[in-house]
Amino acid sequence: MNEQEWYIFSENPEFLHSDNHISHPIEIFNRYAIEYDSKFGAETYKTALLHKFTEMLPDSLIQVLDMGCGPGNLSKFIHLNRPDSKFTLVDGSVEMIHVAQSKGLPGDFVHAPFSGKLHFEKRFNAIVCSFLANYLLKDELHELIALLSSTLMKQGLLYFSLYTKDNPEFMLHSNAKNEKIITYIPNENNVIDLLKEYNLAIQDSYKIISARIPELNETYYICRK
Repeated sequence: MNEQEWYIFSENPEFLHSDNHISHPIEIFNRYAIEYDSKFGAETYKTALLHKFTEMLPDSLIQVLDMGCGPGNLSKFIHLNRPDSKFTLVDGSVEMIHVAQSKGLPGDFVHAPFSGKLHFEKRFNAIVCSFLANYLLKDELHELIALLSSTLMKQGLLYFSLYTKDNPEFMLHSNAKNEKIITYIPNENNVIDLLKEYNLAIQDSYKIISARIPELNETYYICRK
């Protein structure tokens, strides 16, 4: 970890909020969208499970929702493997949307911060949602998974990833530029229970210790509705 980078875990978010220099995650991603893409974008999505996800996609026309798309690299990977895919990319950071638009992906780009009121008229046979969950409030994880399930066609596939921890806690993280954000790190079993509650059957999963923050697990799921 960079010497200027640090993090604190706590079960009490009010304790973390006592630091009066907290930024909203969208503010951070707006400021560093290009830097984030160049530093983390390509490597984040090079997992064997993502390869498997693309192989499991149907032979018919694929309509992909990329929820919390960031710089669009996950969709770019799918498009390279399945060029017949059409995409709807959604992110709360307008600067991330601008970076994603530069990737030459066919489809629609939507600037929309997540909320429990977010709704899509269209249904998709594939959804990808990578690490968005950790940047939401604790109660919004439930709302996010409900939205993903209601938007996914029957027999559709979901690729879902997030950071998890054995004991659910909040994390105050300061980056190398001393900008601080709070994220929620749920328990993996709670995530599994939520997926089951919304009829998202886990087909495969993969978990590794985070290289950047060893106290966290990077957890990936392929689910079918």
